[in-house]
Amino acid sequence: LSIDSAWYGNIAPNDSALSTPYYNFSIASNCPNNHNISFMAQFSDVNDSLWTSDLNVTVYAPVLTYHGYAVLGGNGNGVLEPGETVDLMVTLENEGGANAANVTATISTSDTYLTILTDTASYGEIAAGNTVQCQTPYVVQADSLTTTPHVAQVVMSIVGTNYASVDTFGVLIGTIGFLDTVEDTTVTTQYTVEGAWHRTQRKSYSPTYSWWNGSEGTGQYSTPPPPIPW
Repeated sequence: LSIDSAWYGNIAPNDSALSTPYYNFSIASNCPNNHNISFMAQFSDVNDSLWTSDLNVTVYAPVLTYHGYAVLGGNGNGVLEPGETVDLMVTLENEGGANAANVTATISTSDTYLTILTDTASYGEIAAGNTVQCQTPYVVQADSLTTTPHVAQVVMSIVGTNYASVDTFGVLIGTIGFLDTVEDTTVTTQYTVEGAWHRTQRKSYSPTYSWWNGSEGTGQYSTPPPPIPW
């Protein structure tokens, strides 16, 4: 609090008044999203009457997370194959309540089968509740001796104005016996089971959708989950 006291003048019955000057306070740059700050206000008048009131302020901040990626180049099948060098277009999501400005993200991996040739990309501003794809691609290369299918774990360091976080995701090298991008509703709707396994816009490997087993409203997984629908 940099200004913690103020004058209100005469306030008529059933009326209201603004403080002079306004109260002023600052919030730490690392304050989490939806954090509640409680104030106790004490008001007094010339008659030494005293009133106490509790005030609450909710802080909204960005929450940036990995959302999905798309593979461009290689043999054109949208999959990183052994020996290929491809562009990786990664999408971030802002799950918080405030916009994120000047966002960049750097990726790294300790997996020996994946080499990152271009590790940093810019995202600009990501509004609360929105997703944004990187403005320029990451470039990665899969080792020609990779045994497929193989998933290389990637660490993503995300920074912006007064913001920093870390997320992880997997990059698939090669294909697996069953491949569904979950983008074609004529296919995916056939496999919905017990209202739990269904298509969602949560974290994905294809551009927009992924399989999800649980509640969209609460974000909780189903326990125990029904069998996988194939």
